[in-house]
Amino acid sequence: MSVASSQSEQALHRIISYLDMTGIVITPLIEKRALALITEALDAHSDDLLRVCMARVPAFFELPERPLLCKAPSIHRGSLGYGDY
Repeated sequence: MSVASSQSEQALHRIISYLDMTGIVITPLIEKRALALITEALDAHSDDLLRVCMARVPAFFELPERPLLCKAPSIHRGSLGYGDY
C-alpha cells in the first residue's frame, strides 16, 4: 500500500493542507478534529468522502474571515510630468 492511498488518508492530507493554507496553526487538537470529521464522514457511508469532508470543514473549524477583494485599485491623483497646469 502506497503512502496516502486510502480515501481517509487523502482526505486528512487535503483537510490539513487546506487549514494550513488558511493560516490555521496545525496543533494536535486540530489534527484530532480533522480525524473526527473524517470519522463522521465515513460513518455516513458517503460515495465521495473527500467532497463530504471538505464541505464539512467550516462546521468543524473556525476559519479566518476572508477579506473582500477590491474590484479596482484606489484612485490617486498623479502626474505624468508635464509641469503645472
